[in-house]
Amino acid sequence: LVADFSGSMFSHGYTRKAGADYTNRYATYCNALLMEVGAALSKNDVPFGIATYGDVIVDYKAFTTPWKSVKSKVPCVTNMGSTATAEALHHSILALAKRTENKRVIVLVTDGDPNSCQATVSQMIEAKHAGIHLVVLYLAAEKTQFMVYLEAQHLIECVACQNPETLCQSFAQAIKDSF
Repeated sequence: LVADFSGSMFSHGYTRKAGADYTNRYATYCNALLMEVGAALSKNDVPFGIATYGDVIVDYKAFTTPWKSVKSKVPCVTNMGSTATAEALHHSILALAKRTENKRVIVLVTDGDPNSCQATVSQMIEAKHAGIHLVVLYLAAEKTQFMVYLEAQHLIECVACQNPETLCQSFAQAIKDSF
């Protein structure tokens, strides 16, 4: 699982509210998704890792780290800067390359375009060549031009998650379709 916690994840959300109410921000839903998915995967003994990113990549949970040691910590509570998607994908591809499972999947949760579209495309192609299935869950009502381009090139599947319910449903469907 790779989760975008760049600045826009904290300033945009499904419903805008005046003032400093961050309860409906994308970051809140992304944190909740990571916690629920982590608990479910752990319960079913499915190996997984969680990386969060903005300007830097943070391993919230490495594949070898027990879920119980991280589950009490919220994955991200602060704006992590810009959207270094290519770097986060590269980090995840390297981690998955060491894994021996037959099926390897990266689910990327983001709300916007990466810092470098070209570098991100290169990493998506690298994932494909490595036999890693990649799905992007895009937190917004409309896909960006970059997301539309990726789908037109048949690089990845981009799923627009228009509300918290579709975020959870889309994640479940992405995993089901990957296996």
